[in-house]
Amino acid sequence: MIQTLIIQLRASLLDDLIVSEHLDRVDPLKMNIEGSEILDISGLITYAKRVRHVCVSCHDFRFLRGEGEQYRTREGVGSLLQKKGFTTVARIDPRPYIRDPILAYRD
Repeated sequence: MIQTLIIQLRASLLDDLIVSEHLDRVDPLKMNIEGSEILDISGLITYAKRVRHVCVSCHDFRFLRGEGEQYRTREGVGSLLQKKGFTTVARIDPRPYIRDPILAYRD
């Protein structure tokens, strides 16, 4: 018999986390949040300039396997990061778990 464990967590905007933890700089920012990447990057509004390097583990390969639309995030995350002043780096690799993460930086 398979049992399901449900854990409730409090979600915060990245801006709120930066303020509450008194962070002057976030370097690097690494995310692997299984389909919620666009929502999280959207929460980086006021303090985006405090972040210099980003690695966001997108899971578009899961979308391509038919696991759900929520996993199609790579293009949206890349676009949001560019709008926030980051340069994104494309990874060329046939392995989807290597290809899908987005690396970004700001000078």
